[in-house]
Order: sequence, then C-alpha cells, then structure tokens
Amino acid sequence: MKKILNIILFISLGIFLSSCEKDTGVDVPDGKLKVIESNILFEQEGGTGFIKIESEENISATTEQEWITISVSGKTVNVSVGANKNIGGRNGIITIKAGNEKVDMSVIQLSSVFYLENVDDYSLKFPFVGLTKEIPYKSSLPIVLTAQDTWVKAIVSNNGTIDITVDPSAGIVRSSKVTFAVTFADGSESKKEIIIKQEASYLDILGEWNFEYTNPSLTGRQTDIVTITEKTTDASVLLEDLPANSTKTVKGNVLLSYNTSNNNLLVNMGQLVATIDPYYIYLCARTSGGSLSYTNTIQMLGEFSNNNGTLTYTFKDNGTWSGQVVGGWGLYGYTTSPPSGSQVTYIRYMDIVMTKRQ
Repeated sequence: MKKILNIILFISLGIFLSSCEKDTGVDVPDGKLKVIESNILFEQEGGTGFIKIESEENISATTEQEWITISVSGKTVNVSVGANKNIGGRNGIITIKAGNEKVDMSVIQLSSVFYLENVDDYSLKFPFVGLTKEIPYKSSLPIVLTAQDTWVKAIVSNNGTIDITVDPSAGIVRSSKVTFAVTFADGSESKKEIIIKQEASYLDILGEWNFEYTNPSLTGRQTDIVTITEKTTDASVLLEDLPANSTKTVKGNVLLSYNTSNNNLLVNMGQLVATIDPYYIYLCARTSGGSLSYTNTIQMLGEFSNNNGTLTYTFKDNGTWSGQVVGGWGLYGYTTSPPSGSQVTYIRYMDIVMTKRQ
C-alpha cells in the first residue's frame, strides 16, 4: 500500500494544541477510579499518547473507533492514531474500566486542510532525463508553491493536481525543495517542504549504450552500439541490436531484469537471441577458460555506477554457476530449440562494459 504524505496546515486550533497537550484530574464522582494525566489531543499527522490511571484494581480499555489503537500497560493506557487524511477533524471515545467503575475519555484529532496523494517520505524522485509529475491533492485553502531552484518548477493546475517539473540533468545527482504555503484569515502562514531528488532511475536506463568487450578471436577491445528499450515498466528491459554473428550482419535481443533499488541488471543465459538458418543462436555463459553453458539459471550481474554523470554497467560473475566464474557471454548456434548437442560459435563477448551514450 502506498503511503500518503500529509502536509499539515492547521487552523487556529493548532495554536491551542501546543499549549494544551495534557488533560489532568478527571475523576469518577464518589469512586476510586481517577485519571491523573492524559495526552490524547493529536495533530493531523497522528502519533502516540497516553492516559494514566489511579486505581486500586486492574484496568481495561476499549474503543469502537478503528482509527484509534490502544493497549494497557499497568495503570497506563497507551493510545496511537494514524494520519487524518480527511478535510475535517475527528474524535472518538476510549472507555476505561476498573471493577464496577468506568470513565469515558475523548480522543481528538485535528483536521488536514491540505495533503498530497501518492507521495512517499516527504520526497519525490526524478530521473536524470527530467520529468513532470502530476500529484493529486486536496485543500480547503488556496496554496502557494515556491521552488528553491530554477531547474524545478511547481504549479497548481486546473485539473486538481500539483504539477512538479524537473529539468534534465547531465547525469549529475542533485536535490532541491518545493515549499507549500497557505495563509489564514488572521494573516498567519503555515508552510511545509517536500524534498526533490534527481538521480538515476529506470527511465535513464533506456536509450543507446556503447557495448564494449573483448573478443578472443580479435585484437584489442571492441565496441558496438546497442539500445535498451522498455519491456515491462520497472521490472525488465530489452537489450536490442546486439550483433549475433562475427560479421555483425545479424542483430539479436537479450532480456535483462532491472533492479529498482540499485539500478543493477541481471541477465539469464539460455535465451534465444536470433536465428540464422539452420541454427538457433542462444546466449550462453562463458568462462575465461572457454567453458560454456546455456543453463537458464546461470546469470551475470550488470553492476551500475555513475562517475560524474557517466552511467556505466560492468558485467560480473553472479555466483550462479557452481565451480565456475562467468567472464562473459557467447552466442552459439544449435540445430534444435531448445538447444542440445554440439554448437557452432558465432560471436563471443568477454569482460563486458556498457556506457550510456549522451
């Protein structure tokens, strides 16, 4: 479930909150159950509070409100509430019992006058290629947006969204912020900041790459141009235009898995890359010593790095071929599909490094 960022803008009751955090001395008339201290007035974003009880007997506590969570520890009722996403405050009752006595305590939570949907952790991430994100919001007051830097633009659109646009970056990680503000009738102002981060992401992986490698049959490092295109959003990409034979007249495709947390790529062997009659050209793992395998559980890891804006993948052994170290790929032809029997060599890629073309 996606988290919802609540940008808290309080009405005048919020001023009251800062000076009235505790209710004390609530008694049950002519009884032995007494509330000696409580803190159950909550701001919009929620939090934790307590009700401390004086009683000669054990206590219990109940509530019918799903948004209120309670637990009893000795003579203390612990209270927690989540963020109030409604444009309006809310209250609920906690009933505390000790023997034949009981007391009702009112839990109050202030309303939100503004919040954004589909935003996590008070921050937004943008790719190097730049992007506009349309963020739905709700507000009971007019809002003013201020961007810290010129490469970030923020507007309130007419279609019920806040639109934040980040300009392209030449592969340089950078951050900024957008300030959200409302002004109340008495002239007071409330503000909230959201952090803008620009860093490598899925969209930056798409495009042309220099595919550099060593071919044991040739002298020196070789370079071809390949293209990565979207296959399944945020899950996999397709490496296209990979030469499938030594003369580079036939091109093939290789499916790569994309890791959103670190931008790394994984490639599984055993993929059908192209066909050259009468052969089916398969992607095989190859060791530096010349051993090969088309087993599809064998992988190579494409490790991502960003050196001053130069995006690079360096392909390494991923520990999936027991007793062997994978040093690269081989494209080999088989007369059957799936592959079996002897193979014909078409092209070999060792010590692969890919660099994003600007």
